[in-house]
Amino acid sequence: MPAFAPPTGELGKVDWNTWFYKNPYAEWYLNSLRLNTSETYRRHAEKYGAEFDHYRFAETSHKATEKWDPAQWASVIQRTGAGYAVFTTKHHDGFALWPSKVKHPIRQDLTTRRDFVGELTTAVRRRGLRMGLYYSGGLDWSFETTPVT
Repeated sequence: MPAFAPPTGELGKVDWNTWFYKNPYAEWYLNSLRLNTSETYRRHAEKYGAEFDHYRFAETSHKATEKWDPAQWASVIQRTGAGYAVFTTKHHDGFALWPSKVKHPIRQDLTTRRDFVGELTTAVRRRGLRMGLYYSGGLDWSFETTPVT
């Protein structure tokens, strides 16, 4: 998945009237992409093409994560001295990081083939660490194409 945002400043340091057009948070990529005058939109159009749909990144993500090793992640988390990990299971783009039999009512391609949530949770707990999960339910851009501005 793409991870780009312009380095424009932290919340409170960017003019609120232009905040979403200059959003420095890469996890808001899809919303920034939908603002066709944003730096994110310009970069996306140059790199992937203006017509390249954000959700097509799932195709490459499936392939790229075949060799993902959750035990290695758990090891790194433990070596940092952390007592827990918090994993984003679904962010605002609506893409769930576990396979689901429940299909999205609008898009049918919003789940992974692997159960990243379950695999990482198991690996983290095997190391005696606690696991936290974040799920964005109140804000889901997959149901609406109008960006937050």
